[in-house]
Amino acid sequence: PFACNLGGLGTPIGTPPNAIAISYLQKKGIELSFADWMVMCLPIMIILLYLLWWLLLKLYPPRDLQLKLEASTGGARLSRPQFFVILIFLLTCTGWLTTDLHGFSTGMVALFPIITCFGFKLLSNEDFRTLSWDVLFMLGGGLCLGVGLQASGLTNEVLSLVAEDAHYLVILLTVALLGLIMSTFISNTATANLLLPMVVSINSNTGLFAVTIALVCSSAMALPVSTPPNAIAFGSGVLHTRDMLRAGLIVSTLAFAIIFFIGKYYWPLLSGF
Repeated sequence: PFACNLGGLGTPIGTPPNAIAISYLQKKGIELSFADWMVMCLPIMIILLYLLWWLLLKLYPPRDLQLKLEASTGGARLSRPQFFVILIFLLTCTGWLTTDLHGFSTGMVALFPIITCFGFKLLSNEDFRTLSWDVLFMLGGGLCLGVGLQASGLTNEVLSLVAEDAHYLVILLTVALLGLIMSTFISNTATANLLLPMVVSINSNTGLFAVTIALVCSSAMALPVSTPPNAIAFGSGVLHTRDMLRAGLIVSTLAFAIIFFIGKYYWPLLSGF
């Protein structure tokens, strides 16, 4: 589950907080393409995955554990539907990475697999009903909550409590630390929905604030409730809360420090950010 959490940092669609941040930045006139996000966040993901691998081997040494896997001897060929799925996957990823060339938005490209899969009967109405609509409604509800916070003026009230002469890094550190703590005890999506409307209301360094908060929320993974992958793994019954807490606190702390460091020194070197 930790690898899933960290892997989601690398693309705008990897975790819900990323998609929420992109949405709010677009409303502020700041466009981050699929490729832009990957250039910004893939280094963070790679560094954290290496540290995660090293940390888990230290905390939970495998000793003499051996995995015995049966080698495949059938040589079975891929079926036509399987080839079709691979083609759709490759075309969709290509479309996301080349939005600057063809002009279609990330959301418009995302319609391609929907239209093709249902149009060519690869998916049926029964498959449509099995989609995780609760997650999608949660995202939509969170965006509505953010609009409500802004429309009611509550975001301005909260921001007025911040000292006007405070350095932006102090504000960023405070809000990011708040996001890390909140995401540990509640859903990272819920935390992002609460904090992102406020940080995008800050008129300076808006992109830095939004992306940092999204990544920090996604990298908080100390408890089963923190992220969906954590909850799924914990539901297997193999893990205990203390197992996840022990490694999760270290990973969350490392992620917080690396995100803050790269956000300050690497992101400003990128054009348009």
